[in-house]
Amino acid sequence: MSRGERWSRRGLLRKGLLLERSRGEEVRPFPESPPESSPGAEPAEAPASAPAPVEPASPEEIGRRIEAEPACRNLLLRLLEFCADPRAESTIYCWMRPFPELRTTFHTPETLFLRMVEAGAVTYLPGEGQWQTTPAGKQLLLSWRDTAGNRNKKPGI
Repeated sequence: MSRGERWSRRGLLRKGLLLERSRGEEVRPFPESPPESSPGAEPAEAPASAPAPVEPASPEEIGRRIEAEPACRNLLLRLLEFCADPRAESTIYCWMRPFPELRTTFHTPETLFLRMVEAGAVTYLPGEGQWQTTPAGKQLLLSWRDTAGNRNKKPGI
């Protein structure tokens, strides 16, 4: 197979990566879906791609996630402190934008905020439609304040 033919239609057909079809024939990329179950039947199990339930995060795990971003460490800790009271998502983004740490990193406020959500440091309050620091995040903040004078010790660890 020549070099130019490697990624062409003919090359992909030879490798079996592209389905050959005749005119008028429809190619379905996904298998047929199973028939709907009857209303009285028991519900089927959740698909394998469904997310697993999230376990509460520990302050140590949140501390490790914060230490993974050394350029943004102070901003992330201030974010946890800012979200101690429930805040709207747009308010959080507007509050984060002016910080100089964002000018030295390639991360947007949205990315950093979502990393704290994934770490379990900030949670969504569905009744209020706002975000708040979790108890583990507040515990990390307390341990960080206790060790603020000791620069050798990392927060939460």
